[in-house]
Amino acid sequence: MTPPPHICGPKNQCTPVLTLADRVDWITSQRRAGVFWNDIASALGISTPSVRRAHSRMPEAMPKERPGVTSRYSVTGFVRGAERKITTRAADRAAAEDRFRRAYPGAEGVGAVRLRE
Repeated sequence: MTPPPHICGPKNQCTPVLTLADRVDWITSQRRAGVFWNDIASALGISTPSVRRAHSRMPEAMPKERPGVTSRYSVTGFVRGAERKITTRAADRAAAEDRFRRAYPGAEGVGAVRLRE
């Protein structure tokens, strides 16, 4: 079991996405072949938890943006002069702001920012 050299060793956030995708594909193929986590980790030259994390980030496991699927928003507004913040799930920015206005009637200056999932 010899992995391609470009997927071996530790990677960071500056690593090209295609390299990380190649690593995930290789890990997935090895797991389907019945290879243990420790053996995959030693072949790649990284820790076992790193292999598991890479495997859990498979593209099919990642949430996809689809219409009607809710996202998290941080909504801020002023209610009677005091600033209020909530985090809510909504289909879009306008829906998040409406949810805030329902929770705090008479709110002014409401703004929503989409949070990373």
